[in-house]
Amino acid sequence: QQADVAYLAGEGFKGLSKRLKGLEQKYNCKAERMSVSLRPADLVDSESANDVSAGITMACNGAKVVFIDTLNRNFGSGDENSTKDMSCFVSNIDRFIRKNGETVVLVHHTGHGNTDRGRGSSSLLGALDSEYRIEKSEPFVSMICTKAKDFEKPRPMAFEMEQVSLDWDSEEEHTTLILNSSNHEPTTKNISINARCKKAMKTLRQAEELHGVKPTGAMLGNYSGLKGRKVVHGRYWRKLFYPFIDTDESSDP
Repeated sequence: QQADVAYLAGEGFKGLSKRLKGLEQKYNCKAERMSVSLRPADLVDSESANDVSAGITMACNGAKVVFIDTLNRNFGSGDENSTKDMSCFVSNIDRFIRKNGETVVLVHHTGHGNTDRGRGSSSLLGALDSEYRIEKSEPFVSMICTKAKDFEKPRPMAFEMEQVSLDWDSEEEHTTLILNSSNHEPTTKNISINARCKKAMKTLRQAEELHGVKPTGAMLGNYSGLKGRKVVHGRYWRKLFYPFIDTDESSDP
């Protein structure tokens, strides 16, 4: 269904204009129903979030889809690692940006030490209806679903990058990248773990067998992959695993 789109851009304005132009050429149409902000917002602050909501209404008569790119640049002075700040961010989006059922798409960075999850407070993941991890391995970009709250996870999708020239009336040549659907199958990363981590996983499975219970409805709603499985309190796992910490013969950290 065609609808108006609002894009809260916090960075990369020059690159964004090129990408939009490239998409207009690819699909032979104008992005006339898309409004892009000139600066980032502070969505942790309720007053600022309310102003953004009013601006979206004025700019495009109430967009049906709102992109926030990136979460960090629209987080104001808040701390991404703070559960309190992240909860304020999520609450303000629900209260002001999604007040009429709009779809909100967050662009967020992965962690520095763990590239398999979004950085900052884990309370964000619990608030999401779905999450996708974007990976680039030239010439492909992969889109992998990592959370699906109310639907089955779709298969990973792959797109091939293509550089195109922009038909701007300019003496200087401008180019950008566009994505084309591909039959390429994204590969799953092979993660190697040391002996201590293997023991941690083994004792976790033991704790699950001995003390595991069915996950609650809230758990099933917030975390994918729990259907048909059991959950176990961390204290049972620690009781089994911690004795290995001092006696582990491996010198691996």
